[in-house]
Amino acid sequence: MSRTVLIRFVPSASLKVKTGKATTHVREWDGEKMATFLQEGLEIWAGDKYPTSR
Repeated sequence: MSRTVLIRFVPSASLKVKTGKATTHVREWDGEKMATFLQEGLEIWAGDKYPTSR
């Protein structure tokens, strides 16, 4: 049985992290790096969970 999975990545909003009483650090997401990381992990997971027999 063939399975096709489509995952859509939507950029997240900036993350504000309070670093002190009066200071806040704003983290911008690197969408390309996040997508690459998730793609590699999903490929490994899917290969283990749904092995292909040829």
